[in-house]
Amino acid sequence: MDTIKIKNFRVVHLTILLVFLVSVFGCTSAEEKRAMRQNEITSLYNDYVEEVTSLANTEILSKCDSAIEKFPDLAIAHELKGLIFSEEGKLKPAWENYRKAVELAPFDADTLANAREVALLLNGTFIKVDENGKVQTVPFKQISLEEYGQCTEGVRFKVCLISLGIGEAVKKKILSESKTETYVFVDQNGNEIEDMEKMTFGISFEGNASASELDSWLIQQASTQPQATLGEVLWRFTAERLNYGRID
Repeated sequence: MDTIKIKNFRVVHLTILLVFLVSVFGCTSAEEKRAMRQNEITSLYNDYVEEVTSLANTEILSKCDSAIEKFPDLAIAHELKGLIFSEEGKLKPAWENYRKAVELAPFDADTLANAREVALLLNGTFIKVDENGKVQTVPFKQISLEEYGQCTEGVRFKVCLISLGIGEAVKKKILSESKTETYVFVDQNGNEIEDMEKMTFGISFEGNASASELDSWLIQQASTQPQATLGEVLWRFTAERLNYGRID
């Protein structure tokens, strides 16, 4: 699965002084133990993202589980598990871990971006955080164009790819089920007028669009109608390209 990897190094919070004190006197507080584990998982995360780790995924996951068992609020451990599961194509456990990571660190932009992609691919939902840090999920088609514009390019690109696929399916369904109508011109007595050609009418679909073109169009629409829902505007994008008229 082509998954976004936010290649930002996570900050290592453990200071040289703390490392020295711990090595000399040992971990004497829960805070120090948590800092040590935070540092360990952060290093694992950075090594995994940069593809320089010598550990197998199962080993990294085991280390994350061990850290979570001792410190359930360690967001980076849930995030790393989510990243590994998503790259393995295991969207359900990836989503469960990413959601937990967002709940623990609701204002981390990188975590939120990855969580949004997994939620989109798993069940078409959009994850957002309100000003109080409360996490909510809604169907992607119900979000506003303003919220769409706040997504990363990677998430928007996937939304457009999925939408174009749905639009293509709708188009094919309409065209395959539609019936053409042929008209023959007759005079007032019902006799066919020989010098008038027959005309056939039906449904046609005009134009094709790439994901980047659709994204640009949606961003443009967002500037004039930011509160319009994504689903409403995407349907209009497809419907406006369906025409009934002469096709022969």
